[in-house]
Amino acid sequence: MAVAMVIAGALFFAACQRDRTPPTVSLINPAANTVTMGHILIQARAFDNKDVPVVEFDVDDVFKGVDSLGSDSVYSFVWDATAEAMGSQHQIKARTIDLAGNSKTSEAVTITIGIPAGPTNHRGGISYPETWDPAGNPHIVTGNLTVNSFLTLKPGVEIKVDPGFYFKIGAAGGILARGTVSSGILMSSNAAAPAPGDWEGLEVGAGVNGDSVVLEYCTFEYGGKDTTDAVVVLRSSPATVAHCTIRNGPGYGLWLASDNARSIEATTITANHRYALRIDTRYARVIGDGSNFAGNGRGVELVGGLLDQDAQWFDPLTPYVLTTDLHLGGTTPTVLTVKAGVTIRFRPGTGVTVGQDSSHFGGFIVQGTPTQPVTLTSDSSFPHPGDWKGISYGHLTSSDQAKLANCAIEYAGGYGAAVVCDSASARIADCTIRYSSGYGVKINKTGFARFEGNTVGLNLSYPVAVEPDFVNSVGANHLDQGLFISGGFLRNSATWSYSGYPHVVGGIIEIGGPLNPVLRVVDYDTVVFAGVATLRVGSVAAGIGGLYCQSACLVGASQVVGAWKGVEFREQALSAASGINNSAVKFGGGDSLGNIVCIGSSPAIAGNDIAYSAAWGIYLYNSLLNPDTLRANNTFHDNTLGSVGPGGP
Repeated sequence: MAVAMVIAGALFFAACQRDRTPPTVSLINPAANTVTMGHILIQARAFDNKDVPVVEFDVDDVFKGVDSLGSDSVYSFVWDATAEAMGSQHQIKARTIDLAGNSKTSEAVTITIGIPAGPTNHRGGISYPETWDPAGNPHIVTGNLTVNSFLTLKPGVEIKVDPGFYFKIGAAGGILARGTVSSGILMSSNAAAPAPGDWEGLEVGAGVNGDSVVLEYCTFEYGGKDTTDAVVVLRSSPATVAHCTIRNGPGYGLWLASDNARSIEATTITANHRYALRIDTRYARVIGDGSNFAGNGRGVELVGGLLDQDAQWFDPLTPYVLTTDLHLGGTTPTVLTVKAGVTIRFRPGTGVTVGQDSSHFGGFIVQGTPTQPVTLTSDSSFPHPGDWKGISYGHLTSSDQAKLANCAIEYAGGYGAAVVCDSASARIADCTIRYSSGYGVKINKTGFARFEGNTVGLNLSYPVAVEPDFVNSVGANHLDQGLFISGGFLRNSATWSYSGYPHVVGGIIEIGGPLNPVLRVVDYDTVVFAGVATLRVGSVAAGIGGLYCQSACLVGASQVVGAWKGVEFREQALSAASGINNSAVKFGGGDSLGNIVCIGSSPAIAGNDIAYSAAWGIYLYNSLLNPDTLRANNTFHDNTLGSVGPGGP
């Protein structure tokens, strides 16, 4: 109907103008004897002394389509030849009619349906589905190419992109590049001497359907000239990347802009000048086991700090580099599990927080092994203590979700310790924690579910800090400066014994409470007191309690006269359960009355070496203890005011 109306209009116009000059038309694509297949672009160039209103296209003298618009005298039509038989030949013609009704038909061009022999040139846009076959190798991209339909690359296809040009998959496009183990797909530079950044790389644009992007057994190389400097860029479509090699880029190998990969499996990314991969932290979970990202300038760059879905990080044989704080937590528990062999490097000032507020439950589990430990360290070229903050477990983290095993944690401390457990009963075993700008590990308001087999040392403060009630949650470890015990109440009975390191008391420990707790310091344990530290037993503030020391050493941290306050037995001390026997009590009496002070209490004190007090060796007030008996049963020396004073009741 439309063609008939145009012709009718042309005849009417011709009657008025008496135009006798026919138009000209010639086919310019495809060329004669071309071998091609699929959707075939037919183009003709047409001219007229007045105007060319329409160009019609025939195949085998059968009308197939029309173009009434044209561009720069070129008229186009795409013939769907997908149903034509392989090897069949067809004649294509173009015909034009001007407004006066004069017509002209082009010479026929014969083509053959089949797989074209290479080289095959491509540029511009792909608006209809195409399949590239290895018979057309090499497929040369001679200009910028945008795929706005579905492009299938068969196994064995080799694509060479001329320097400076890009290969993009548009929002309406897709790419199925599925090679095989024995017949992969190559996308490379067409330069005589290829170099990183020759061409802009493969880019899958925003909005592409993720089901339309499959890259398997492909090699991408020498791309990366665009703003990302990446060989392959996936903007926002969840693609599948498996068994691929991405290499020789000037910056990144693979750039993932958001949640745009379903999985990255068994893929090698290597020989890129900067990072192997850039990815949002939330989506690092798509990196599957078996990938190899070694041999790049850096590792895997992680951007964005919130992880609100469970994830596992496998070892890609190169470090993960965290560029911002990592926050683990969601309205349901969100657990990050770091698998054996992984190294995570933290940019200065960054750290990990887990389950920190009232609505974000989180977990952080590190699963190293003796032969494949996990390393958490600084990303600084010249690391030093406190480069990064460390790991902070919050109160919404359960002990099953706060696990560190067979890992090395170093150069942290920005949270006050390399590892902070705030009301979180962590399980930490067989780890090395060193070079912290604060404590190695600090736990508040609770004890460890497990803490043993660790080596904690070379930190600027004490290796481990706990509260008095939770000292016994610390098992056998190598702690170079001892176990630091903060001031506070000891409400439950406990035993401190020699564990290869001293107990270091850093404040006033009040022993007492409703359960009548007794602290036993035995088996050659050494308790070191810093500053105003003391053990206070049975005070009015604490309640009923006891302290029993047998074969122990209670000394000041600086080992100078008056370095600590001393031991105080107060009115509610359990005399029957309290005593200091066969022990050394030295360097106390600072801001106090003696190394041992008994006020309204009468513990057993015998066989001790009591020395270097800034006041009395033993001070008695309202006590039933006999000063002469104390002098006879203990050794006193170098006490500023004397051995025992002032007296009994």
